[in-house]
Amino acid sequence: MVPDLEPIYAKVGNAISDRLPNEWKVARVEVIYYPENVNYFGEFLHSDNRIGSFHLGYELICSIDDLRQKFRDAGQPVWGSVVFELHADGKFSCKWSYDNCDENGNRRWDADEWTRMQNERSERITM
Repeated sequence: MVPDLEPIYAKVGNAISDRLPNEWKVARVEVIYYPENVNYFGEFLHSDNRIGSFHLGYELICSIDDLRQKFRDAGQPVWGSVVFELHADGKFSCKWSYDNCDENGNRRWDADEWTRMQNERSERITM
């Protein structure tokens, strides 16, 4: 069991909403930990149904990294990736994945997968 996650979840949710424009429906943050680097991505669905990206900012990145460290400190396996979803009505979800992780909890690098994800993201972003 990992203690005291709720305050970090609240901090992540608040930091996401602080980075968004006034009119949005859903925001999504995806973080992937690789052995040599970390990829942070932020996207949101605007009220007019266009999809935009946003810079996560220092506070949000630190909050997410703090959450992962909580797992490590509790002796739990750390996840190689995590997706946060925040709806304008306050609904919040967090899904982490251990898929394709090494013994340190980092996702194994796959250049083809990374390129595919980047291409899909580029096609989605309309603003």
